[in-house]
Amino acid sequence: MFRQACKYATAQTKILSEPLKPRSELMLAWQFQSFGGLDQLKLNNVILPQVKKPNDVLVKVHATSVNPLDVAMIGGYGNVVLDTLRQCDFRMENKNVPLTTGRDFCGEVVSKSTNVRKDIKVGDLVYGAIPPHYQGSHASYLVIDDHLMIQKPSNIKDTEAASIPYTALTAWSALKISGDLAVSDPKTKKVLVLGASGGVGTAAVQMLKAWGCQVVATCGTDAVSLVSNMSPDIVIDYQQKEAMREIELSGKYDIILDASGNVNYVSYVPYLKEWSNSKFITLKSPFLSNTDYYGLLGGLIKNASDLLKYNLSSNALAKGCTVRWGFFAPLGIGMTEIGQLVKTGQLKPKIDSTFSFEEMPKAFKKVSEGHLRGKVVVSHKKDL
Repeated sequence: MFRQACKYATAQTKILSEPLKPRSELMLAWQFQSFGGLDQLKLNNVILPQVKKPNDVLVKVHATSVNPLDVAMIGGYGNVVLDTLRQCDFRMENKNVPLTTGRDFCGEVVSKSTNVRKDIKVGDLVYGAIPPHYQGSHASYLVIDDHLMIQKPSNIKDTEAASIPYTALTAWSALKISGDLAVSDPKTKKVLVLGASGGVGTAAVQMLKAWGCQVVATCGTDAVSLVSNMSPDIVIDYQQKEAMREIELSGKYDIILDASGNVNYVSYVPYLKEWSNSKFITLKSPFLSNTDYYGLLGGLIKNASDLLKYNLSSNALAKGCTVRWGFFAPLGIGMTEIGQLVKTGQLKPKIDSTFSFEEMPKAFKKVSEGHLRGKVVVSHKKDL
């Protein structure tokens, strides 16, 4: 037993390839202490995080972005599930409030553990996504598992890289997993993307085209030029009188992706191909809101009931179709594929506006107002 203890102690001393920074060293982080409005967002001095686990990487943040989820989380959205994940994750140190916001990042590797992949080196510029239950990226530094980051290519700026990961990985998960494109041939599919001008929508259109799908995209009048530049097969202005008629005539569809979260699924199920495993996928499911209202167990039961109700009330099952929910999935294989598309120029960042780190509350307000044309980005440096 003594020999085993010695081996364990020796292994622990070898985890880090760079020395730990003193625990007394502080950094800045945008956090919220309690749930409420955007006035809960405060800039705090917090202890600099450390690399401790075998796959940890410490990153100095150059740029990040604000997602609608960041705004919703300040209001308490999803806290029942997210707090349960925090408490069950033995790898996490800071599990309680105050919580640091932010899901995307781009920055420089400062230190890493010895089990981190060989292609990630100290001094590299990387970008990636942070799962919602983790402390976030709206800070001077962050610690993240190496599988959720990739090296930043030279063809995009730091601010552009920071705009991509979370929404792109959400779109990838919805299409590849919920949409079954991971196990079927995308080249045979026709996909309708509703809300194609937002963060998830712009990523979805570009990935679908890169995979060889036929893509029909909807957007508002002022976003037609933006969406057209991504080369979907058809662009439909949903503000026009004949928009629904155009959507109907352009179908039928193997997948309808609701990237806006503002449509009635019942109205679109008739446009799905019948008896061909077609599906309507929404990213605005009641999954988290149900658990917030009914509790974890009650919410899970309500979710199962709601999903069945969606499929029955829309008559989807009677036509061999399904209504499904799409989610962000923190999968390294998704980040790797997204990275390749960015590197080859097939997935280009679409930025609505950029704010400085000190202007974070303004960036949150911008996102809370909606109707974005791409992502809202926050830069730590004026020259990025």
